[in-house]
Amino acid sequence: MAGCDLTGADLREADLTGARFGQVRTGMPPHGLTNATGIQLENAVLRDLELDQVIGWPITK
Repeated sequence: MAGCDLTGADLREADLTGARFGQVRTGMPPHGLTNATGIQLENAVLRDLELDQVIGWPITK
């Protein structure tokens, strides 16, 4: 998932094994970043999750 606005997304219990959250290479940072602010990940499987400049990560409670 690159350049996605996942603000407040409900991904509880989702299997995100091997998923990549990152940015779209626009050549003009900080454009194209994935925003995970307020994402819900309770009981989600995050094995081998890759992150590259994700806004709102790490998730804090």
